[in-house]
Amino acid sequence: RPDGARAALHKRGATDGFYISDDQIDDLLDTRILHVGGVGLMNRMDAGRTEEILREAKRRGVTVTLDVFASTPDDLPKVARLLPHADYFLPSEEEARALSGLSDNRDLAQFLIDRGVACVILTLGADGAFYRHRDGTEFHTAAFAVDVKCTCGCGDCFNGGFATGLIKGLDARGAVQIAQASSAQNATGLGSQAGVRDYATTLAFIKAGYNVAFEPIEARQRIGQSNIRFARDGVKFFAFDGVSGGFVVIGFDIFDIFQNIIGFQGLSFLWQGLYCFCG
Repeated sequence: RPDGARAALHKRGATDGFYISDDQIDDLLDTRILHVGGVGLMNRMDAGRTEEILREAKRRGVTVTLDVFASTPDDLPKVARLLPHADYFLPSEEEARALSGLSDNRDLAQFLIDRGVACVILTLGADGAFYRHRDGTEFHTAAFAVDVKCTCGCGDCFNGGFATGLIKGLDARGAVQIAQASSAQNATGLGSQAGVRDYATTLAFIKAGYNVAFEPIEARQRIGQSNIRFARDGVKFFAFDGVSGGFVVIGFDIFDIFQNIIGFQGLSFLWQGLYCFCG
């Protein structure tokens, strides 16, 4: 399509039967960040298992990020059960509207925060991103200006970029900036993660005329420092693979995934390998 969007056909398959058993829990949660995607498409997991896993993740001190796939109002009960166990919820503006029935971004975010999540980050497409934390920190970031070829996978890249920002110990604005830069680079190539390279390239992308103007709204200073350290900690994704229609658990550390010191080259490689494996 002219705006870079691509139509997609989807039929339930492996997602209905996907399940994390008790003997997989230790491996799954041997991580600093757990990302859960595709809430609403995993029948067995959505029946309560995902909530059990997130509760255990929080008990172990794991940072939890959460996303959904093609939300409808009927998905709200499934999502609401998970929000108290999540640190960050990263839906698109459209998904949040479908869940809440609201339209104003601040109202959308607060609706979800009131249901237990610590922070909501709304992805707004060409309008950037909106961040709101229950501590009162709130800001909007403008989108990067790029020549859009394909938006497939931009949400996944945003999530991965945000997790990378957390691992690097960046504050909220810095992590969102890395997330948006990763997503924007993805949009410059054809296909998921096609435009994403590595962390150094992402920083250069930000500095070379693509700077985002942050727009704080009643923002407060971040309290304390991140306990996540890149060289020590890994990230684990429990995620929906939109290409093969399956869910996967991915565990990795600095040597497994991040190439050229950190980043997006390794992350892109992992996702592409994931597609080959699941397909």
